[in-house]
Amino acid sequence: MKPHLTTILASSFFLAVLGLVIWFGIPDAQNTSRGDRVLVVTSIYPLADFAENIGGNFVYVSSIVPAGAEPHDYEPAPREVGQVLEADVLVYIGGGLDTWVEEVSDETTERGGRVLKMSEVVTFASDGENVDPHAWLDPVLAQEMVTVIRDALIAADPEHTEQFTLNAAAYIQALRDLDVSYSAALKKCDLNDIIVSHDAFGYLARRYDFNILPITGLSPEAEPSVRDLSVLAREAEERGITTIFFETLVSPELAETLAKEVGATTAVLNPLEGLSPEELQAGDNYLSVMQKNREALSSAMLCQ
Repeated sequence: MKPHLTTILASSFFLAVLGLVIWFGIPDAQNTSRGDRVLVVTSIYPLADFAENIGGNFVYVSSIVPAGAEPHDYEPAPREVGQVLEADVLVYIGGGLDTWVEEVSDETTERGGRVLKMSEVVTFASDGENVDPHAWLDPVLAQEMVTVIRDALIAADPEHTEQFTLNAAAYIQALRDLDVSYSAALKKCDLNDIIVSHDAFGYLARRYDFNILPITGLSPEAEPSVRDLSVLAREAEERGITTIFFETLVSPELAETLAKEVGATTAVLNPLEGLSPEELQAGDNYLSVMQKNREALSSAMLCQ
């Protein structure tokens, strides 16, 4: 199969950026506030939040995709490439989400950094052709991610093994509590189907036994046809769906159009690919957003 044109262009862009970084030298990725802390560079927000909770004051965490940006087609700037290269620990998802990291991950290893590709250490779902990268939305799989990040931090900074171990244990307990709360909240519901703006919630649906009907595929940039929307409208009416979910980092236009067509309301279901500046300013994090998602699902599916 020939590579898609956008993949070729993205790869060419990244190699050009890498060339600039190598030619001019690695930018100062450490930031004056880093001090002697372990530099952890992550591709997306959830991984950064996990690393911060595990590492505490002994790590400096930088997430390459900035607040408000959608990661699927993100193109990093030269300074951001420099951060990847200089990381003590580099953590990214894989599974086709953050392919731009692949271009320099080997370089990070050669410079002495540790590289964690989550799709290689956690079992990701696949339909045989496409891998679903959104595994962080499953609180159980999130516990596995926390464990491997903990081990990488211990390897990078064994002096603080006890602190990393204790922090990870506390966060894993919080994730266990989150899992229990989802199971309880979604155990008995009048509806068992939801419509979402893109196919990011498969892990969550499988874990808690409900069905998702996505407007777009694994990438939110895909455009559904008029026929696709017509089919979804019919499904919504037949299944009694009264809420159409949209996301904070993607235009709600398609969700709003479909909702208007079937007389439904709209609500946010956040795939946590990143937080908006407003969410960060409000103090939101992985756990708080997941709790909001649970409440939104419980309301939309008319759970007891």
